[in-house]
Amino acid sequence: MDSLTQIVLGASMGEAVAGKKIGNRAMVWGAIAGTIPDLDVFGGVFGMSPEDSLAFHRGISHSIFFAVLAPLLLALYTHWFYKNQHHKSTGLKWSTTIAGILFMIFCGAIINFIPYVATQSISFLTLAIVLGLIAFLSYRLITRYTTQEQENVDMRYWRWYLLFFVAILTHPILDCCTNYGTQLFQPFSDVRLAWNNISVADPLYTLPFLVLLIIAATRKNSNKWRSYLNYAAFGWSMLYMMWTVRNKQIVDQVFEDSLQNSSIEYSRCMTTPSILNNVLWHCIAEGDDEYYDGYYSLLDKEPKVKLQTIKKNHELISNYDDKRVKTLVWFSNGYYNVMDAGGDTLHVNDLRYGAQIGLSSDDPDAYIFPFKIYPQGTAYVLKEDQRDPPPGGMDEFWNTLWTRVAGI
Repeated sequence: MDSLTQIVLGASMGEAVAGKKIGNRAMVWGAIAGTIPDLDVFGGVFGMSPEDSLAFHRGISHSIFFAVLAPLLLALYTHWFYKNQHHKSTGLKWSTTIAGILFMIFCGAIINFIPYVATQSISFLTLAIVLGLIAFLSYRLITRYTTQEQENVDMRYWRWYLLFFVAILTHPILDCCTNYGTQLFQPFSDVRLAWNNISVADPLYTLPFLVLLIIAATRKNSNKWRSYLNYAAFGWSMLYMMWTVRNKQIVDQVFEDSLQNSSIEYSRCMTTPSILNNVLWHCIAEGDDEYYDGYYSLLDKEPKVKLQTIKKNHELISNYDDKRVKTLVWFSNGYYNVMDAGGDTLHVNDLRYGAQIGLSSDDPDAYIFPFKIYPQGTAYVLKEDQRDPPPGGMDEFWNTLWTRVAGI
């Protein structure tokens, strides 16, 4: 899921393991650990090709193997760091304070970005709340952390290990709930798990979790409400996940009934929620030469998926042994079609994300997750610019999405 959600989940795990022992430090280290797996997005910085970076993300750093081994080093460092009281130095306290403020600004930017993306306008109420919260927390950080003598931190190595282990492990498990796919069993298998029950970004899941955790962070270690609030935050997470699983069961049944009622023969099918919500779901089934694609909202008056056909056109790719083609087919889990976009450019569309609502499946620019490739000799080259702005602009895209969420 998105970075903010993983930060919040990691902080909650850190609090559960060591909040009573080391207070807000447990949340901070949990948040850091919850972010570490996603550092694999910088694979391109180390010279990886676009397709290799695509395959590398949610790979080894999102595996059980990594969750077991990485905490050995992280726990070794933090145990040494606090045992030798390096956390008491003035320079470190100020650098930590600055880093904390920058981190809060980053989180605040993500929170404000959500309503902006949804409405294409700035929510001044959200902006005011976030800025006020950042100012309050920054004031507390400066007045309490930089000016006060820091107490000794006495926590055994294996508790540090447990903190990092659960914070890192819950990251890929949460990612498995999305449709992107997570290689949980690397380096032993490149199978990508995708349970398809929650969107890669869902504010209704994240924001209550975040608010409860912030309130918990303002309580002292010994205050029982600190633990209660963290339990409530994690409880909200679990209840919401149960709700998404139930929604998926409902949509799966509606989709299967729709396919059966239309006398469509198919080899497999999948459903997944659309962006920023768990009400509107994208549905796709694979036939021999075509895919059958549609959207269903839990608010629709009729329990039926209106389907459109998408031609596979797999024959447009002449060299299936090409490394880039193999990677794209693997990445899409075989749910892809190919379209001639003019010139020598082909669009390989990842159909797990479908076409934009209301647009024709015959339009090469209608698809949400396209890859643009062109032949070069007997191989293919992946273009750097993958996604153009949606036809009609972002305003029309979001208006259409929210209208469809409402069952209209």
